[in-house]
Amino acid sequence: RQSACRQERSGASSFGEGVPIPKVLCQYGRKENLLKVLRLAKVEFLSVVRPASFKIIFGLLIFIIFMQNLFWNSTYYVGHQVPLTSGMCNVRLANGFLFMVILMLLAGELFYKERTSGFWQITGAAPSPTWVLQVPKLLAMFAVAFVFALAIFLGGICAQALQGFWDMDLALYM
Repeated sequence: RQSACRQERSGASSFGEGVPIPKVLCQYGRKENLLKVLRLAKVEFLSVVRPASFKIIFGLLIFIIFMQNLFWNSTYYVGHQVPLTSGMCNVRLANGFLFMVILMLLAGELFYKERTSGFWQITGAAPSPTWVLQVPKLLAMFAVAFVFALAIFLGGICAQALQGFWDMDLALYM
């Protein structure tokens, strides 16, 4: 008897006893599109960072950053120096090209995965504007670039701490 009251309130029929069919609302407003963009950005970001290949590449990048900050310095040219924050940030100059190449490869894979998997026909027929399906990919790549910058930041802090330098200027990392 209670399920019949729920069905009457929802105005939906049911497949069987007590299983109502949900009422579908088609909403295509600006607010719904922005919510879709945020949800899809999370999905796209996770599709980039979840694979084992990304974890291996990212681990190697962290290792390169950490080892370069820990062992490579200008002692050969200048003599012994304190591991300053500015020196820890200079690793981005030497490895910036590598970061850009990796980001471009990941972006190419992300933006063309519908084409390579044959899913483009479904996404092309989606009742959403094109920008709702493309902006999340751009936001996901911004997030991946932020993760790379965070790796430089954390690698520099760890290298400074291991070398015994605790007077870190965190504003220089920004």
